[in-house]
Amino acid sequence: MTDTDKLEPGAEDETVCRAFLLTADLANARGLPETWAPGCVASFAIDPDWSVKINRSRDEQDSIPGFHAAYEHKGWSVALLSPHGGTIALGMEDRLIAALEAAIIGPRLTPPGKE
Repeated sequence: MTDTDKLEPGAEDETVCRAFLLTADLANARGLPETWAPGCVASFAIDPDWSVKINRSRDEQDSIPGFHAAYEHKGWSVALLSPHGGTIALGMEDRLIAALEAAIIGPRLTPPGKE
């Protein structure tokens, strides 16, 4: 047995999974899945500094691999995530998680007719 056999899954893996799941939670909280056609690339602002594009297709679209989410911070590409892993630019992990959490906790959209 080597030392690497004893290691717990890396913090990077946990952060990537958490960010992807928070993105799905945010999309659901905003009611976006009902408005997206399957196979499209959906994009929305997380907050004024962060945005995400989600490719809901098997095929690459808009330079985003199938079933991946691409994140930008102030116009700079900083992350590419999927349900199976991905990468986040060094130093941006906590910022992305914080932005997603704040957006989920923030004001909810009121469905039409429910005002």
